[in-house]
Amino acid sequence: SMNTASFFQGGGIANYLGYVDVRNNSLISNNHGDSSGGGIASEYGQLSISNSTIMHNTSALTFGYGGGIYATIGSLSLVESTVHDNNAEVGGGIYSEGSNVHIRQSTISMNVAGDQSDPIYNDGGGVHLLGCSASIYRSTIRDNIGDNGGGIYHGHDSLEGSSITDP
Repeated sequence: SMNTASFFQGGGIANYLGYVDVRNNSLISNNHGDSSGGGIASEYGQLSISNSTIMHNTSALTFGYGGGIYATIGSLSLVESTVHDNNAEVGGGIYSEGSNVHIRQSTISMNVAGDQSDPIYNDGGGVHLLGCSASIYRSTIRDNIGDNGGGIYHGHDSLEGSSITDP
């Protein structure tokens, strides 16, 4: 069955001003956020995900952000985890804005930004970063679809303070 957040965000988990720790082979799957964060939404909080899988989640295809994970104005740590086959208009796998983002030894694959029929906002198939300080280390980002930044879209600023390292 599918969990749905029809008014706010976070079909599976919603975090506001708190700390959420997802770990030990957790599975966040088959959730829908009518606004943003199909799997997990975190605003003004800390989100830590380790040894877990975020898959088959969706956000609205019209003004929906972060099919798998939506994290704004806080921090996101993704370690030894998988973000796979999620869908949203912007940031199919992960959408983060104004946050510190750390991705290590993780796989982000087969996520889709948008329905591809209206290519105006379909950015960041795998990861969409806006105003973030990001570190991506020993991770695989592959087979994601988006009109701008199929794998990673980092918009409106530079990648200063960020690193992307081969596995």
